[in-house]
Amino acid sequence: MRNSATLMVAPERLTQLKAIGAAHNLQTVSEIIAHLINTEIERGTISDTIPGFEVKATDRDRIIIRIGDGDAVPFTTETAAELADHLAVPRSPKDSGVLNLDADFKVIRRGAGIHLSIPMDAPPKPMSHDLARDLSRIITGQIDAAFSL
Repeated sequence: MRNSATLMVAPERLTQLKAIGAAHNLQTVSEIIAHLINTEIERGTISDTIPGFEVKATDRDRIIIRIGDGDAVPFTTETAAELADHLAVPRSPKDSGVLNLDADFKVIRRGAGIHLSIPMDAPPKPMSHDLARDLSRIITGQIDAAFSL
């Protein structure tokens, strides 16, 4: 992924991170960090959001999704659930992705992650699979919130 940061950790901390990964069947340092972040979300230490993404229920059958400074795109809860399903499951090398012309989104497999475009003609946002799963969870939570409006 582009725009990745390099984290410097002491060898002892790397050994500890690898032990956490082994205990939770996590393969990469990125997955381990995602696990630690999600643990803090569950504890309420940080909010269940992703910087640069806005996902919000607006009424009983609608949510909006915005990536960065892009347009806020309205989705029915049904099409938002379809998007969440596509984000929740890692794309296999044989699955190139999905275009939904009616719902105005695109999920394309690229390298070790995906590219997400909302709206469909927006520049693609590269995402790791663990970040895509987190976005899926947030979308699903806002779908649930929409039904209580």
